Amino acid sequence: KQWYQRRVRGIQLDHAIYSLDTSENYHVCCLDNRQIQVFDAVRAEYVRNVGTVSEEEFMEAEEVGHKQRATCVKFSTENKYHCVSGGWDRTVFLWDIRVEKSAVRSFVGPKICGDGIDLIGDKCLTASFVPNDALQVLHPE
Repeated sequence: KQWYQRRVRGIQLDHAIYSLDTSENYHVCCLDNRQIQVFDAVRAEYVRNVGTVSEEEFMEAEEVGHKQRATCVKFSTENKYHCVSGGWDRTVFLWDIRVEKSAVRSFVGPKICGDGIDLIGDKCLTASFVPNDALQVLHPE
């Protein structure tokens, strides 16, 4: 069986997408500029960025988000407004997509180079780019 492309309403982006996940009403994307963006899945419209990422070097101290490439993002199975993102900077962020410019929580540790993240309840499973202890479960203490 072959899949045939249909015309759908597209969303114009200025950056390439590394990862995408969809919940009931939203799409969340990791872009190649380290930004995490949220889109309305029904209206196919931009909603907001979560976190703040600056293109300017002197603004990095004010950033909340990934310092290097974000490679994966995943919605929670239990809270339709929560998602996690991970990437090369060895940081996993828990985001509430209703809130702009702040993370609910962050964890330091796994260097994620692909789509190696999942969020089930309050536990986050990550696949780190290391030979030992590559699978890690992160959870709040």
